[in-house]
Amino acid sequence: MPVADSDALARTNQDYLLISRQTGRDLGREAVSIGERGKYTVGEQEISIADAVDNSMTHTVSLPPDAAFPAPPDTAPAETLTVSVANETSLSAAKRLLDAGKRPLVLNFANAVEPGGGFLSGSTAQEEYLCRSSGLYETIRHDKMYAFHKAMGRDSFLASEWAILSPDVPVFRGDNGAFLPEPYPVSVLTCAAPVAREVGLKTATEAMETRIDRVLAIARAYGYRSLVLGAWGCGAFHNDPVAIAAFFRDALTGDYLGAFENCVFAITDWSPERRYLAPFGNAFAEVAVK
Repeated sequence: MPVADSDALARTNQDYLLISRQTGRDLGREAVSIGERGKYTVGEQEISIADAVDNSMTHTVSLPPDAAFPAPPDTAPAETLTVSVANETSLSAAKRLLDAGKRPLVLNFANAVEPGGGFLSGSTAQEEYLCRSSGLYETIRHDKMYAFHKAMGRDSFLASEWAILSPDVPVFRGDNGAFLPEPYPVSVLTCAAPVAREVGLKTATEAMETRIDRVLAIARAYGYRSLVLGAWGCGAFHNDPVAIAAFFRDALTGDYLGAFENCVFAITDWSPERRYLAPFGNAFAEVAVK
């Protein structure tokens, strides 16, 4: 399975995502205002997303660690699983799947205690990118998950299997930060990885195997057949990309084989050695279609 990667792709991602803290703050605050007002302007045209935001908020499901899931839809198992690894953003991958007639579910690599992570203070990781590009923040900002994790004290670095499913979130910005003349819907699953640099790599790795299973179980239960995943927890949280890639591979080709049709590992990586992208390309080298 060839990995979709090039120096040009890496440079483009770096140019779009490695923005200044002030620019990140400005985009984040503007995104909050858009979510609250339900509209934005492109040229002289006012674009309304009020109904889309309200609908997503109404149907958002908060799933505590002990939550029961609905029975998966009674559909035939997927005949094939198509896996791809690409040096691209989560929303770019989701839009490709959407344009192909799929309904993708994007995994949000969440902060356990702050909705949106640091997107209002200018941080630029994956969750912040999602929140400044869409109405996601409105659907998660008041969720009980954050108070639950804050009450854990230092154990909040381990976090929990709590997840938030936000269906059909309107996306209103492109990767370059420009407003889209036509917003599009993307469902998002918000869940936090453990912070390995705080709890230790061994503890974090053990927790991640269970957490990955949880994420896939939720996606299956709610009928999503196309996923946008990635190097979850492998950046600032310092989880091991080799282990995370292996957990995803083993789950997708094991207990969850037949549950999903498409899985894109969207990983923006401009490091010379592709420290995050390469382990996923290696793990899925023989799993293009299984």
